[in-house]
Parts: sequence; structure tokens; C-alpha cells
Amino acid sequence: TPFPVEFTNASLNGVNYSWDFGDGGASFDFEPDHDFDNTNADTDTTFTIQLIASATHTTSGLYCADTTTRTITVLPQLIPQFVPDVPVGCADHAVTFTNTSSGGLLSFAWDFGDGHSQSGSSSGTHPDVSHTFTNRGSVDSLYTVRLTATNREGCVRSVEETVRVHPRVVAGFTMDFDGSCTPFPVEFTNASLNGVNYSWDFGDGGESLDFEPDHDFDNTNADTDTTFTIQLIASATHTATSGLYCADTTTRTITCLLYTS
Repeated sequence: TPFPVEFTNASLNGVNYSWDFGDGGASFDFEPDHDFDNTNADTDTTFTIQLIASATHTTSGLYCADTTTRTITVLPQLIPQFVPDVPVGCADHAVTFTNTSSGGLLSFAWDFGDGHSQSGSSSGTHPDVSHTFTNRGSVDSLYTVRLTATNREGCVRSVEETVRVHPRVVAGFTMDFDGSCTPFPVEFTNASLNGVNYSWDFGDGGESLDFEPDHDFDNTNADTDTTFTIQLIASATHTATSGLYCADTTTRTITCLLYTS
């Protein structure tokens, strides 16, 4: 649907013709055209078409007529549509697509725009589909997700939606130090990817927002070594596009030995 039909009149000895298309439409043409619409979302609709061919004889005044009917089945209108639950996110970004397509028994082909695809078939309520999008670059990636629906008569329609994925932020660092006895100076090298802001927690109450800080660790215990857990949070806020805060956290430990004189 919509389903255009051309009618060929094969009547004999008729003069007048009355068509009833079974959907409220009618015609007195010899060979009419008519569009049938199935307004049901997922079920077929059958229409009964009636033709009355007639002739009135002026000699006798008699009205001679014959009636015939045929049926035509119209499939539901094929409407592919879907909704991503979160169309914008930070990599790796998991998206669930709600398939709200209508048109009866349909087969589906999903193209996620990143080289991955998925297919299936269903009728009525269609299952959701989930996919995870990556972005290992330094700028946003835009993925065009296409859903192609095909009904059992081979009618094909497609619809597209866009998913925006911000670059993946990866926190990482190395430590450079000489010896391990307190007081223990350490130089930190920031190996993070796609970060803009950095928050360091040195595990001893000390903190820093520098890109690559230095820090002195002290072991205040009299008789035992002390292990500190250093945490780095790398982050980026995408104020121009989505306002989303993308971040990653990593930790490493360092052991500070007893002070010996």
C-alpha cells in the first residue's frame, strides 16, 4: 500500500458500468484506475471489487444486467523506522535501537555504518538491536545507521539515523624515579589519549591538576614500607556539540621504603 490498480473491462454486451471497489470508492468509467490503501499497521486487508454491467433496451424497456466480483489483497504499508536510545556518546558507545517498523512480516537488514551489520525477521513487535560504536581517532565520528525493511512481496524501503561518537579518552602515565627510599621524588609522564583535563591523586593526600606533575612521597611509618596508589583521571568535555563529559581512570602503585640513615 498504496496499491494502484488498472482495471480492464472484459464485459460483453454491456453499455453502462458501475464499479464498487470495496473501500468506499466507486466509478462509472469503462476501465477505471483505483488506488487501494491498507490502513492497518501489520495485517493484510482484502477488498471485494464488484462490477455491474448493464444495458437498457429502448424497444422493450427491459434492464439487462450482470454482476461479477473479484477480491484483491493489499499488504500493510511498509514503514521502516527506528529510534536510538542515546544518539550521542563517548567511545566506546553502546546504543540500543528500538525497531518501530510496521508492515506485517518483515525481514530487516541493519547497517551500522562502521563495517558491521545484522539481519533478522519478525512481525508485530520487532526486537530491539544493540551495537557498540568505537572511535580511536581524535575527532568525533559520525555513523550513518541504515535499516532496510523488506516485506514478503519483496517491497523494500530504508530509513537512516545518525549516531555521533566522541573520541575515546584513555588515561595512562609512567613514572620516573631514582631509588625508592623516603623521601621519594617521582616525575610523572602523561601518556593519556584525547584528554583535555587531568586530575591526579597521589594516594597520600596530595593532588594535582598539572599535565605532568612531580611529587615527593614520604614514608612516615617507623618500621614498614608504604605503598601508595596513584590515580589519574583524564577527561574532555564536548561543550560545542553535546556537552558530554568523557573520562577514563587509571591507577598505579608505588612502594616507598623505610628511611635509613
